[in-house]
Amino acid sequence: MAARKARPAKKARATPRKSLVPVFEKTSLGRAQFDDVDLGRARFHDVSFRDATFDDVTLAKAHLANATFEGATFADVSFAKAKIENATFERARLEDVTMDGATLHNAALRKLRASDVDLAGTRFEDSNFTGVRLSGCRIDGLTIDGVRVDRLLAALGRAETARNAADAKSAKSAKSAKSAKSAKSAADAKASKSATTAKNKKPRAASRQRSAR
Repeated sequence: MAARKARPAKKARATPRKSLVPVFEKTSLGRAQFDDVDLGRARFHDVSFRDATFDDVTLAKAHLANATFEGATFADVSFAKAKIENATFERARLEDVTMDGATLHNAALRKLRASDVDLAGTRFEDSNFTGVRLSGCRIDGLTIDGVRVDRLLAALGRAETARNAADAKSAKSAKSAKSAKSAKSAADAKASKSATTAKNKKPRAASRQRSAR
């Protein structure tokens, strides 16, 4: 009986390489220009991006701590599900930016300008919004210090509508009351005039009767 040929040993599977995560620490990138860059999952600590420009950049799931974006400009940028702590965005300009699901804690946003920004599901905690201006932004699920902003605005809108309806009803009632008062005054004046006329007619009738005799 022929001996079986030995099977060749299986090659060990290569361990999949982990994708490298960019890490930036204690770095100044002021006035830098980022164009078509993928910084997803990157880590930033003590980094300054003062007056920097970001165009077509993804920072999705990035972690930023003690970062400065003062005066920076963002266009077509994604911060989706990013975690941002102790960051400054003072005087920053955001246009067509996605922050869906991002979390910002202790963020300074003074005089920030945002246009067409997706803030759905974004959470802000202990942040400064002094002078912030939003235009054409999506705020579904936006939470500030535990308060759902979209629900708050909806409730305020309903309250405003109800108040306007109550004011309109009150004005209508006041107008009706004024009309009724005017009608009553006119009726009283007419009655008074009729009474005066009748009173004046009586002496004239008596005088005519005496003259006839």
